[in-house]
Amino acid sequence: MIIFTCITNGYDEIPDDHYYDPDVQYVCYTDGSITHKGPWEFREIPIEHECPLRRALYPKVHIDKCFPMGSQVVWIDGCYKMTQKWVELSKRLFEQAPRIHMLHPKRFTYYEEIVEGFLGFFNTKEDCIKITETAADLGYDFKKYCSPVLACMWQTVTDTPFYDTWWEFCQISTRCDMIGFDVAKQIHGLPWRTVDDWSTTGVDFTGVGGTGRIGRRKLHPQPGEPDESLTTDDYIQLKTELLSDLKGIVKLHPSLYCKHWKKRYKIEEWVDAHVKKCYNK
Repeated sequence: MIIFTCITNGYDEIPDDHYYDPDVQYVCYTDGSITHKGPWEFREIPIEHECPLRRALYPKVHIDKCFPMGSQVVWIDGCYKMTQKWVELSKRLFEQAPRIHMLHPKRFTYYEEIVEGFLGFFNTKEDCIKITETAADLGYDFKKYCSPVLACMWQTVTDTPFYDTWWEFCQISTRCDMIGFDVAKQIHGLPWRTVDDWSTTGVDFTGVGGTGRIGRRKLHPQPGEPDESLTTDDYIQLKTELLSDLKGIVKLHPSLYCKHWKKRYKIEEWVDAHVKKCYNK
């Protein structure tokens, strides 16, 4: 089994208290912006790209370009601490299925997923429209969005166009890899087993506002910086306008498929946990 990650732009640093299994190979793709620690084998990223996030995404997405066919590889975002429980679980999972990914505990719909990225300034309104139009052109069924979490994935490397489709989707925006993953998964019919509750894995995968990202040091470049003068009512208006633009493409009614962001306090929590803290506002 190979555990791998990719860190660019000094975005993360390798946590000091990882659990390392002597029977596991550890590979870190990097641009040279971090300090070597532990048994990690440092490798150069196979592509050149001016965007550090796309460079970081490449090994995660194109495992077929980075590892031999049939390899059992486990991706983990570089900021999370590996535990013995997680490594042992990883070994058992490969006995059950060739591909496994986690599901988000909130089970977001497509609307809820793309609105989260928009309100967090991960994607511009134009990005969101382009992402949605591209998915629709590929025949994607928005109602079946599975709400994946890709901080960790277990895969057996195979020859499949799934990787190409996912990577091409990442070129629309650096912040739509989960949507691109689900589009590629649905279009190519690649079977995946899911882990429904990430708290059972032995790693704290809580994200923004949580305690799990102990190795996170800074942000990748964002499309834009939030305006400090924006109020909750402003965010609600921005969300409403976006959903209005997307409704004609998605063909689902936002009142039924975007219930999470109908709650004012959810928007306030997200802005407080992500926008204010991440931008030191």
